[in-house]
Amino acid sequence: IDHEEASYPNHGKYPLCHYMLINPPEEWKKENINGEADRTSTEQVPNKLAEQVSDAERILIMSIGEQELSMKQIMEATGKMHRPSLLYNYIEPAIKDGIVTLLYPNSPRHPRQKYKLTVKGLALLHDLKINALMVAHAMHKLHDALRTHRVRLDEDARQQQIVGRSHE
Repeated sequence: IDHEEASYPNHGKYPLCHYMLINPPEEWKKENINGEADRTSTEQVPNKLAEQVSDAERILIMSIGEQELSMKQIMEATGKMHRPSLLYNYIEPAIKDGIVTLLYPNSPRHPRQKYKLTVKGLALLHDLKINALMVAHAMHKLHDALRTHRVRLDEDARQQQIVGRSHE
């Protein structure tokens, strides 16, 4: 894993991780102009992984994070208190999609069973966090632009009042 430091305005520094995929899915492999897979490409996988997860998986990824959580802890973190529904709608699909794994995969009913993110799940967590930072930054810029625009409108209104008074 290659670590870099990236600076985000008003957010300080956050580490960025780059992952090397071994045997990536076919749709991730870059093709050359002849339609053949380009095995020499070092281009990164598009940052669209986070867009491909369901809302349920997104909630589960953000709730588990870099921890190992029991079913009870996941229920508390997600606010989903109906265990069968949590298993059926959140955990099982995430396990099938390779996002979540069991701490004791050979013993699903292990008394100390916990759930954790796979490498794919951690990559998605990273993408979700980066996307959240980008949205927060864009919202901050929008807020500043609106505030600047409002100040200009207030100044224009004051100027019109001054001009209106001078014509009276």
